[in-house]
Amino acid sequence: MLIIMSKVKSLGLQFTVQSPCIPLPHLVWQLEVISCRLDVNKSHVHSTLLSIGVPVGSLLEIYDKMFTINDRCWLLEGNEFHLIQVIASFADSFIANPKIAPMNERYVKYITIVNILISWFFKTMVL
Repeated sequence: MLIIMSKVKSLGLQFTVQSPCIPLPHLVWQLEVISCRLDVNKSHVHSTLLSIGVPVGSLLEIYDKMFTINDRCWLLEGNEFHLIQVIASFADSFIANPKIAPMNERYVKYITIVNILISWFFKTMVL
């Protein structure tokens, strides 16, 4: 996983993150699948992407869409709770590091994270 993430960092530094050369949603999805398969630290993918300049809002939007899709691939990869654990780790990072997002955006991003976690809680209660 370290080799993959170092290649992602190198590409992220070579190209702008918002470049059409980097399909960010697909990249995040594939990295999280590999992360789940290898059972690495849940913050590994999002912390690396934040370090190369991916905006918090873009990353949060991608994770929100991934969660909303409710794909069963996580179960097939060995941890059906992987994505919600990643989002919880992202929330921890967001709360612990106030420099991740500008102060005027933090509240909106925080509400988005809370909404994702609450919707997961209610989905598990229904099941």
